[in-house]
Amino acid sequence: SLYFKRTDYASADKQFVAAIATRPNATSPRLNLGLSLVRLGRFDKAAREFERVIQLSPDAYAYYELALVYEKLGKHRDAEQTLRRGREIATAQDLVQRIDEGVARLRGEH
Repeated sequence: SLYFKRTDYASADKQFVAAIATRPNATSPRLNLGLSLVRLGRFDKAAREFERVIQLSPDAYAYYELALVYEKLGKHRDAEQTLRRGREIATAQDLVQRIDEGVARLRGEH
């Protein structure tokens, strides 16, 4: 979204909601809405969007983003479990590395 690229997350949020209204089972607008909501500090709503993406089509990146939100919400156990689930299906090496770093951080192993 152009609004997202311009860091106008409130306008991007509206665009993604409209896209979801027309295609409720599409994961891309939900993932983008979750990212926008994170930037707006609306972590509970972001978590719901990432959870829905995972329900519709398990995605390692969605697991990673959901884990980061759980961490921000102080749900460290959920964050670690979510990272581990994402690690099981991650194929991109850079994402695998970020997931492993996240697990180590949550376990205090930096």
